This record gives sequence, C-alpha cells and structure tokens, in this order.
Amino acid sequence: MKISELIGNITPFYNKYKSNKSDLSGTESIIIMWDIGNIIDKFISINNVSPHNLYREIYGKSEQSNNIVQKSYLTREFLSRSYRIFKMFEDKKVIKEKFPTLKDFSSFREAMPFFDNPIYKLSKNDEIDLLKLLNSDKKGIVKSLDKKKKSINNILNPRDQKLNELEEEVKSFKIFYNYIYKLIRDLEYESCISELKINKEDIEHLNILTKNLGSLAQEGMIKYEMIDFKYESEELNNFYLIIKNLMKPSDEKIRRRFRRLIPPERIFKISEYIYSVISFENYSQMKSRLGS
Repeated sequence: MKISELIGNITPFYNKYKSNKSDLSGTESIIIMWDIGNIIDKFISINNVSPHNLYREIYGKSEQSNNIVQKSYLTREFLSRSYRIFKMFEDKKVIKEKFPTLKDFSSFREAMPFFDNPIYKLSKNDEIDLLKLLNSDKKGIVKSLDKKKKSINNILNPRDQKLNELEEEVKSFKIFYNYIYKLIRDLEYESCISELKINKEDIEHLNILTKNLGSLAQEGMIKYEMIDFKYESEELNNFYLIIKNLMKPSDEKIRRRFRRLIPPERIFKISEYIYSVISFENYSQMKSRLGS
C-alpha cells in the first residue's frame, strides 16, 4: 500500500471526526480515532516503518512551514494520538464498556496517561473511580484530572526510580541534541555532512537509528537491531552507542526512566534532525523549518 492509499483510507474517518466534532460524544470520538489507529497499525506491520516517520510522510510538511508541499491535513499530533488510542484498547467493545456516557473528548485526552503511562498507573479501585468521573456530568473534570496527575508526580521519588543512574546518558543526549541542531541551523548540507564525517555506508545505520529513536520515545513500537558499528565522528558515535544500549530488549524499565528525564517530543525531534542529514532534500526541509 502506498502513502496515498493510506491517506485515502484514513480520510473518511478523519472527515467524519472533523465535520461532526461538536456533535460527537467523547466515546464516538475515541472510536473513530481507534479506527484510524487500526489502519495505521496495519500499514506499520506490513511496511515495517516507524510511526513518527510515517506521520511525517502522511502530512508531508512541517506544521510550521509554508514552503514545503503538504500531502494531507492529517497532522502528526492527530495521527499519533489515534495510534496511541488504538494501542490502549483491545477493541471498540472495550471502549464502549469503559466509556458508556463519556460526553467530552477533552476529558479523556487529559486522562490518557492513566491508561498507558506506567508512571500514572492506578490501582483497580482508583481506575473504577476514574471511569466514574469521566462518565459523569460533573463540571471541572479536566482540572480534577490535572490535579490528580500532579499529586502522583509529587509523591514519586527520583532516587527510588534510580534516575541518577542515567545522568551520563542524559548529559550526552543533550550535548548531541544541541550539536546537531546548531550544525543544521548554521551550515549548508555539504558542510554539515563533512562535519559529521558521514559516508554512504553510514546511511543505513542512520536510518535504523532514527527508527529506534521513535521506539525509544514510545514503548511498544518495533525495535531494530543496532549492530556494532563505529562512525568516524566521535560525537555521532557516542550518541549511537548510548541509543544502542538503551534499546536492549531487557531494558524497558531503563527506557521508561530515560523518558522521565528526556521528554518523548525531544527524542522525536532529534530523530528528525538525524533523518534530515540522510539526504539533501530532507536537510533542505529541516533548514526551512528552523527558519534558515
């Protein structure tokens, strides 16, 4: 299936959602987005592509840029949320059972971390209370949920989670993030490639690196083998080794800790920066987005 066919399959559901947004119940909105997530999941399984790269292909340009061809109105944020909803619930029957009278989708959106983020995992009784709140007619549900999330974060002790053990990884991540951002912002393509010492052999490994950064940002995604490989660039090589270690199959807890220190959106962003150096076209688009 081509990207154009995928867009064609998603568009009727998206149009139904956008055209009737004010009339749809929260439950109906979730179900439509679950259907879209289901379509995305099938495409990912068949084509072995990382979700965030796929979202970029579907939308076709940066939401902040006006001079790059736009393929659709399906933004990465909407696609990502739809796929996230699909991963939360086994089927639509479960959604209907959990949210029989959910009126407002924004309430569910605020509650999403309680359904898929281990940091906010609730006890069985607390989950029952949460569902009662979401399905109620009470006012101020969003504020109540925000308060609950803050209370959970406040009682978490970073030392208990051994976050300090990732100090070096986090430091190295930030160093390379700033390094590659400045290269793209300040240099033309050939100069950037020269600075990073990238050759044709590196491209395949860079592709795998960007895909695994997507998997690092969102647990449960496809992981790709990162073989022992050495880049000429010391900065790039150090970053590669950090991600390679974090992506070991048995390190799920470590990856969760890492995401508490480096937000997933930052991980996605550095993936886009690295993806941009793979080709002149990608680089030109990123330069435009950075306002060069």
